[in-house]
Amino acid sequence: MTPSELAPAFFLAVVVILAVCRLVGALLQRVGQPPVVGEMLAGVVLGPSVLGALLPGVEAGLFPEELRPVLYVVGQIGLVAFMFHVGWDFRVDRLRDVARPAGLVSAAGVLVPVVLGSALIAAVGERTGTLAPGVPLVVSALFVGVTLAVTAFPMLARIISERGLTETRFGSLALGAGAVDDAVAWVLLAGSSASPGAARGWCRWPSPAASGSSWCWRW
Repeated sequence: MTPSELAPAFFLAVVVILAVCRLVGALLQRVGQPPVVGEMLAGVVLGPSVLGALLPGVEAGLFPEELRPVLYVVGQIGLVAFMFHVGWDFRVDRLRDVARPAGLVSAAGVLVPVVLGSALIAAVGERTGTLAPGVPLVVSALFVGVTLAVTAFPMLARIISERGLTETRFGSLALGAGAVDDAVAWVLLAGSSASPGAARGWCRWPSPAASGSSWCWRW
C-alpha cells in the first residue's frame, strides 16, 4: 500500500473507530458505565472477535495489514498524551493523607493475585498440560501470579478523570495505589522474565502480556 493509498485508509479507519466508540459509549452510559468501557467494547466489536468473524472482508478492508502499525503508533501517542494530562492534573501533596492506605491497598493488590495465581498453576499446571517443556514449575507459577497482579492503570486513570475524582481523596488513593501496584508488578514481571527457562517460554497459552490481562506468553 502506497502512502497515497494509506492516508485515506487511515482517516477512514479513524472516523469509523471514533463513530463506533461514541455510539457504544453512549449506549453503555445509559446503564451507568463510563465511556472508556464502551470504547474498549467498541474495539472488540471492530476487531477479529466480532467484525472479523462475521464479515472478514469488511474488517480486512477497514483495517488492512499495512495500516495496523500506523494505528498502533497513533494509539500509543494518544495514550502517552492522556497519561501526561492525568499526571499534570494529579496533585502529589494529596498523597500525604492517603500514603498509608494506598500502600496497604497496593500491597494487597500485588500479594493476593500473586499468591492465588501461583497456587493455581502449582495445583493444576502439570495436570492440564499448560506448562511449556523444560520450564520449572516455580518459574511458571511466579510469572502467572505476577501477570495477574498487573493492573490496567490507564483505564483506571481514565475512569477517575472522567468521573471528576482526580482531586478527591478517593481518586488520589486509587491512583496512588494503582501506580505503586503497577510499578511493583512490572518490576517483578521483569525479574521473573529474567529467570532460568524464560527463553523457552512459560506455557502453552500464547497471548500478549502487555495488557496485563493475559496468563502467559511463549516465544
